[in-house]
Amino acid sequence: MIPDFPDCARILLDGFSEKPSFGVLRTEMDAGVAKQRARWSLPVTTRQAVLLVESLEAKRQMDRWFRYELAGGAGWFSWRDPVAGKTVRARFVGGELQWTPDSPQLWRAGVQIETTG
Repeated sequence: MIPDFPDCARILLDGFSEKPSFGVLRTEMDAGVAKQRARWSLPVTTRQAVLLVESLEAKRQMDRWFRYELAGGAGWFSWRDPVAGKTVRARFVGGELQWTPDSPQLWRAGVQIETTG
């Protein structure tokens, strides 16, 4: 069973974007239109997002979850996709979580989240 995304953090709409990819391969032809084909039947969707936590304890809780539940960010987690409105399997691209303080209690982290399907 994969861990759930913690309730202590939320995704901000500001800075959110998504980019689905079907891994399209393109081959140029000597003459005529180039050929294209999708490598995958289901897209890998990468989202740029900003996480927000509203206390230093919530940041620490998020860091513990990231380190221990996700094996340093390598693992998958269950996440409610704000666009699709359903729970999906997700992971952090490259296992990176970079925090920036807005105040001693308010922290933001820029992340990339990817899902399949």
